[in-house]
Amino acid sequence: MTPILIAIGVGCSTTLLWLAGTLLLGGSRRVPPLKLAESPEAHERAGVMSVMRWFGSMLRFGRSSNPGSGTQQEADQPGWSRRIDTLVTLCAHPSAVWKSRRRLRRIREQLPDALEVMARALRAGHAVPTSLAMVVEESADPLRREFALVVEAMRFGKSLPEALKELASRVDVEEVRFWVTCLLIQRETGGSLPHMLDEVSRLIRARMEFAAKVKAVSAEARFSAVVLSGLPLVVGGLISVINPEYLSPLWTTSVGQAMAATALGLMGCGIIVMRRMTRINL
Repeated sequence: MTPILIAIGVGCSTTLLWLAGTLLLGGSRRVPPLKLAESPEAHERAGVMSVMRWFGSMLRFGRSSNPGSGTQQEADQPGWSRRIDTLVTLCAHPSAVWKSRRRLRRIREQLPDALEVMARALRAGHAVPTSLAMVVEESADPLRREFALVVEAMRFGKSLPEALKELASRVDVEEVRFWVTCLLIQRETGGSLPHMLDEVSRLIRARMEFAAKVKAVSAEARFSAVVLSGLPLVVGGLISVINPEYLSPLWTTSVGQAMAATALGLMGCGIIVMRRMTRINL
């Protein structure tokens, strides 16, 4: 049981450190919650692994850590290799979520330039579908891929509103939904579309600049929170390396296991509280 408990403890510690870094160093911008029970296709496009798949893989590799279960090939695997497999599985889902959020942040940063390209194309006399195609040519991934899906959908017979609504539902970025809403309203009410795109681009840039200022002002407090969150784990790891027998009761006795689980839970609650204290919704 000891190798399994060690692997679970290391995995929980790594997950807590990742959670602290993501929540406390992620800035003041509000990150939309992960809707893991809805739209699995959108999650696959965003690079997010399903939670059920993550837990299934974790249990599968966790069983391989027990020589008395699984196949003979798994039982013959070295103990350190089984623990590494379990740790990698525990860290796979947080890594996928981080990559997804980084991708959405990149789309948010690219959107103002794309809207300016659309505005210039419209002033030159091009139609909206043509301006979207020009954005595909001028932009880089990941925004280029999303706009390419819109252009491709219109080529296969979908109307512009339908393609834009699919884009807004596929990309969980508030600025994209705002732009799609403005464009659909403009098509019904009329007005200067290039001017509207310029104003939306200016508004998005202003929000990004303000978010960067808030992030810079609160950087010290957020970094201090990360240090306070990770210090117990680092000190515990050093003590385990220097004197393994000192902390062994935490893993070998039922009382120690309960104390370790309680400590990890309290650390998680502390991270959430510090996140609430340092976050400013824009």
